[in-house]
Amino acid sequence: PARLSNGLSVRNEDLIRYDPASGDLSLYFDGSDVGLRGLGENVDAIAMRGDELLLSTAGRFHVSGLDGRNEDAFIFTPTSLGQTTRGGFASELFFDGSQFKFFNDLAAVDFGVA
Repeated sequence: PARLSNGLSVRNEDLIRYDPASGDLSLYFDGSDVGLRGLGENVDAIAMRGDELLLSTAGRFHVSGLDGRNEDAFIFTPTSLGQTTRGGFASELFFDGSQFKFFNDLAAVDFGVA
């Protein structure tokens, strides 16, 4: 785990929030609370749409019956965030990279404008 200057301890499956007005850092998403724990399950791409988080990981992941790889993106809908992250994952991948012959790690994700 990394320890930030304010004493906050975070891991690669976590997301932190920075408040530019106050300069404060806080835990926004605790990945281990919702089943992201392994080395491959490090969150390395994210987008936000309303309450939904679109996530991709550095390697293979398995959460609540959903499996994928680093070329895939999946949706998490939180019911709480921060030190106690809770919610659910969509039952299907949002983006299945292998369907498009994409086998590289996603470096960024976006919901796009509808």
